[in-house]
Amino acid sequence: MTNPANSSLVMVPVPAVRPSQIAPRVTVPERVVPDLRVFEIPRPVEPILSQSRKPRTGVWIAGCVAALIGLFAVYLWGFAVDRYESRAGVIIRSDTQDSAKVAGWVTAFSGPAWSAEAEILTRFVHSPEMFQTVDQMLDVREHYASHWPQDVLFGLWPDASLNVVLWHWRRTVQLAANPATGLVELHISAYDPEFAQAIAQQIVAESADLVARLNGRMKAERVVPAEQALAEATVGLQRARTNIAAFRHRTQIIDPVVDLQSGVGVLADLQGRLAETLIEYDTLLHSTRPDDPRLTELRHTLDIIRERIATEHRAFLGRPVSQVGDSEPYPELVATYERLAVELNVAEERYRAALAALDNANADADQHMRRFETFLHPSLATTPSFPQRVSILVKAAALLSLAGILVALLLTGLRERR
Repeated sequence: MTNPANSSLVMVPVPAVRPSQIAPRVTVPERVVPDLRVFEIPRPVEPILSQSRKPRTGVWIAGCVAALIGLFAVYLWGFAVDRYESRAGVIIRSDTQDSAKVAGWVTAFSGPAWSAEAEILTRFVHSPEMFQTVDQMLDVREHYASHWPQDVLFGLWPDASLNVVLWHWRRTVQLAANPATGLVELHISAYDPEFAQAIAQQIVAESADLVARLNGRMKAERVVPAEQALAEATVGLQRARTNIAAFRHRTQIIDPVVDLQSGVGVLADLQGRLAETLIEYDTLLHSTRPDDPRLTELRHTLDIIRERIATEHRAFLGRPVSQVGDSEPYPELVATYERLAVELNVAEERYRAALAALDNANADADQHMRRFETFLHPSLATTPSFPQRVSILVKAAALLSLAGILVALLLTGLRERR
């Protein structure tokens, strides 16, 4: 024990601590260190059979594609029959199309459109009516079915239905139309060049007949009503002229109005002569004796003038003196003639209007008339144009290769999912 005297430390009294005031001892758990050792998981061993199938699947698909391409090439060069093409070019034009070219710059922004004439010609060439007409003339069905056992893909089987025959006809007869100019080119293929040319010539002839029928129908719709109106106006004019001629024959008067004017002139002249004679009579009466022979002669002249004036009045108010036995008053004759003259004038105006309407109808029909012209006569081929073996083989090889790739991808995906 250390002596307090010899120590520099100061002893401080410490209070007593109760056992309850002492904090309990906390026990800290030991830290668990994970085991970081790497264990190698064994990979599943694939069967030897699946490893051997991987290259065999691709080889099998490639072999199938190559075999199909080879078979198609053998068919194209060994069995497909050569076909010859005949070309022809036609154009259907009208004056309305020529006048519409003035506003052609408008269609340049809206895009080209098929002309109505080209569309009509295309539908007519591919129609059953055209096929039946050409078939009756040239026996088209027998020609395209002549190589059926050999050329299966491009030929026509003999017992084909009408729909199949029309499908083959549309494939054989191709049309290319230019919507801007209205030019239509025909491409006809056949096993014989002369036969292809004959089909093209028949199609061109039938197309020309179609245009002629359309023109006749259009002209009938526009011109026939005008011609009927002109015929009716002609009949009315003839009837009016016949009535005028009958009136003149019955009354022996060409024109009552002119006759009346001439009669009025005669009366005026007689009235003037009567006035002059009266003045001469009065003058002589006051200058000579009453038994002067000149007065007697003037009185006789006055009586003759008065009788003539009375006769002319009776001609106007009674009946014409030139027609014996006709008791129709002259004013009624004038009224009848004026009525017939009005009817004749109306008939003439109607005839002129109908004639002008017919001229306008003919001009309108000529303006809308379609003109069929052949700018390329049916040609005679010297070398075959179809089938295009290289092009067809390249396209078939591309499609078969694409199909093989898709099949390989599909099989690979199915194998990986399993």
